[in-house]
This record gives sequence, C-alpha cells and structure tokens, in this order.
Amino acid sequence: MGDLSVLLNLVQGAFAFLATVVVLVAVHEYGHFITARWFGMKVNAFAVMVGGRRVTRLDGHLDRKLAPAWWLWALFGVAALASLLAPGTAGLVGLALAGLLVPVWVALRLERLYHLDAGTAARTLLMSAGGGVLLLLLGAGVRAPLGSWLGVLCAGVAVGLMILYYRPVLGKSEDSPQGVGQIHVNDEPVEVRFRPLLARKDNHGTEFSLLMLPLGGFAAIHGMHAREDGGETRIEGGFYSRPPWQRLVVLFAGPLFSILFGVAILTAVFSSVGRQIPDTGPVLGIVAQDGPAAKAGLREGDVVRSVGGTEIKRFFDIVGAVRDRTDGSPIPIVVERGGKRMEFSVLPEVDKKPSVVMGSDLMPTRETRIQAKLMVGPKAVLRVSTFTEALGLAVRQPVDMALGLASLAAKPQRATEDLGGPAMIATQSAEASKQGILGSITFAALLSMSFGVLNLLPISPLDGGQMMVALVELLRGGRRLTFKTQTLVANVSFLLIGLLILTVLTSDIRRFANAGAQGAAQEQSR
Repeated sequence: MGDLSVLLNLVQGAFAFLATVVVLVAVHEYGHFITARWFGMKVNAFAVMVGGRRVTRLDGHLDRKLAPAWWLWALFGVAALASLLAPGTAGLVGLALAGLLVPVWVALRLERLYHLDAGTAARTLLMSAGGGVLLLLLGAGVRAPLGSWLGVLCAGVAVGLMILYYRPVLGKSEDSPQGVGQIHVNDEPVEVRFRPLLARKDNHGTEFSLLMLPLGGFAAIHGMHAREDGGETRIEGGFYSRPPWQRLVVLFAGPLFSILFGVAILTAVFSSVGRQIPDTGPVLGIVAQDGPAAKAGLREGDVVRSVGGTEIKRFFDIVGAVRDRTDGSPIPIVVERGGKRMEFSVLPEVDKKPSVVMGSDLMPTRETRIQAKLMVGPKAVLRVSTFTEALGLAVRQPVDMALGLASLAAKPQRATEDLGGPAMIATQSAEASKQGILGSITFAALLSMSFGVLNLLPISPLDGGQMMVALVELLRGGRRLTFKTQTLVANVSFLLIGLLILTVLTSDIRRFANAGAQGAAQEQSR
C-alpha cells in the first residue's frame, strides 16, 4: 500500500498545484498582455489554461463507426475507483487499467479518427512512455518500487495521448488561425477545429478564453515569430515592429507581475494574520516519526534541560550540542515532561551528504556541512508584523531566491538535490494545504515569486532569454540580429532548457521512487 499511498498523495497535491498554477500564470501573462497593449501591439488571444476541445465531428469520414464513448468512461471510472478504494495489489491493478489500458484504447480510436498510419498510436505512446522509463532509470535505477514504474508509465502514456489528441494542430503554420489544424482523408485535407470551453472577443480583436487543460495559459502577441527575410519587423501591430526597449519592457512585465503579486500577498498575510516563526525556547515542537529522537522515546512538548551534560536554555543550544557529535556515539538527554525529569540515550543520525547549517535565529544559513541530527524541530508561533516590516520581509523573498539560483550556478552539482519539478511542487502544495488556507496562500505567493525569478534566467524560451536578445538589439541601435544568429541562440537555449528539464524531472522521479520505497518499507515493518 506504500506505493499507492504515495501516488494518491501526489495526485491530491497535483490538483491543488494545478489550480494554483492557473491563477499564477494568468497574473504573469497579464503583465505581458497589458504592457503589449500599452505599446500598441496587437494581442490575438489571452487564454487561461491550454488546449481546447475538438469541435469538428469526424465520424462521417470513417468507413465504420467507433464503439460508443461511454464504454471508455465506464471502464475508466470502475478502474479509477478500484485504484482508490482497493488495497495493495488490487489498487495497483486498477491504476494500471485506468492509467494504461484505457488510454491505449483511446489512442487507437484517435488513430482511426485522424486517419493516421497503422502503428502511429503505438509508436507515440511507446516513445512517450519510454522517455518516462529512461528518466526513472536515470533518477532511481532499476530497483525503483513497482508503484514508481507504474506511475511513470501512466504519466508517459498520458503525455503521449495528449500529443495524439492535438496532432491536427501541432504541425500547423505559425500564421494560421488559433486552434485550427487539419488531417488528410484519402489525400484530401480536412479542417479540424479546437475551441475553448468559454470565449469572447473584445473591441481590440483579442479573444479571451478558458481552455481545457490546467497547465498554465498564454498571451499570444501578434508577430512574435522571426522570419528568414526579416519580415517580422514589418507586421502592423506586431511584437518585432516595436523598438527593442518596448519589447524589453513587455518581456520583463511578466516576471515583474509574478514577483509583485507574491510580494503583495505575503505583505498582506504578514501584516494581518502573521507569519509562523520558530520559538526559541527549548521545547520540542516537531519530533520526526522514525527519527532518532522518536525511537529513543522523546515526544513533542518535551522541555529539554540538558544534552550531553550541557545545560540547555534555548532551542539552538540543542542544535549546537548535537551537530558536531558525528562519532556515532549515543548522547544522554534530560527532558522535563509533565513536571517530571526523564533521561534518554539518543543515537544521532549523521548526514550522508553536507546539509544546510541552522543559524542562532533558527533560520537556514548559506553554510553546509556534515552534521549529526536528532530530527527534531522547535515549536512555531504566529507573529504579526507592521506593514513596513511585512513589506521588507516579502521583498526579501525574491531576492533570496535569486541569490539561491546564483549559488546553484556556482555549484551545479547541487542541482539534483535542490531543484524540483512538478512532482516536488505538487507534494509541497499538498503539504501546504494541510496547514489550511493560510498555508496554501503563502505557498502560492512563494510559488509566484519563484516563477517570476526563474523566468528571468537568460535562456530562451524563458522571458530572460528573449530579454537578452532585445537588450543586445537595443545596444546595436535597434538593428535586428540575423536570422542565423537567432537560430543559433534558439538551438543553444533549447539544449540548456532541455538539460534543466532533465535535471528537475530525474530529481522528481528519484524523490518519488524513494518515497515509495520508504512507504513500502514502513508498511512491511508494521
């Protein structure tokens, strides 16, 4: 059941994460949208979420009818319920049915509906699932738990299925209308249209829409694609028809709005509700399950009086008395519980890799080293700040994030430990939601800031990469870079962004696999 519980927790976090991302991306894209409008650029579409629903009926082009779609939904519903309610192996079987067999059936239906060559659906799903398997092997190796293999296969098949569903519009020309593609039936082109769930146009010709997949959103500014003949600079109302400094402002507005949105939220929270800060007293607020302190018998609420014969007056004294005891010997600890003094012998857990050192204010420092730990934490207390203090604390967050990215660039070997992708963020989102609405709002604010800071990296297609191009052109007196240079920059950036994605995905998968293995081990030990 350990594998399945990890999967279910991940799904729960994914829903909370996706809902948050939709709002945060909308704020980010609104920054691009409003400044583009300000400078007279035409915005073709402003969309919340991505991927529309197919509205073109293609049944009339088939030589025989497909099976009724309700069969698919019924099978998927039964399999999904089995994966949620059934214990152990039965739950994994249900997950396999819902996440593998049903998507394969849908893919074969799409192959017929779009008149694709036989085997196209199988190849697409196999390549997508194979990519997931490769990432799992890189991240966790061949000994990854069964649930990890199944989860990665389901995710890969789901991605392949989306590629097949939107295949008619994936190869469309850049100048063709939004959401309009085509298939070929007996060598004759047939138009296939995908439309938003909700849509309306304003007086400027911008279509505001709500799409189907909660994976973000976009602001489609007219004329944003470079042309070999440089014709993009002559498109009326186009992005490249405006001076470089205006393009620079439009590109910077997205990250700026994300950061300001997060700062505004945190300032409001810190100055009204307050923020949780560690209590400096020698009271155990957190005792990690299966950690050395818990195994020795220590509990939350214990007041620590001495560690290794050293008198304890504040929580940091506990940290200082333990972290350098890396010789593997037990430490005598005296605590007060319910008015009684009790003594325990605790064998600290020693880091396998250097970890962040905690400062005297109980906040992480930039120093890392091998440490011994009891796996305990202080109590958290809620403190309300003045508006000025709250604003300063909120503004410091994106600055610290930027400094963290800079330090990561200086020590890239830490990337696999410190970086995380969708799975880690979904897990953190689920943990934040357990702290109530305040935890979710605070997490959303921090995520918005990190999204803004990350987009400032000088790598295309991130905003920072495009900003670098605009800045170079500004320094060149407004002259565009040659198409060959732009292509080279795009290719190098594609390689870098690919490596970044590979790093975060393998890190995600390794954490996911380790969590499944630990869950299974705990289940067996009971």
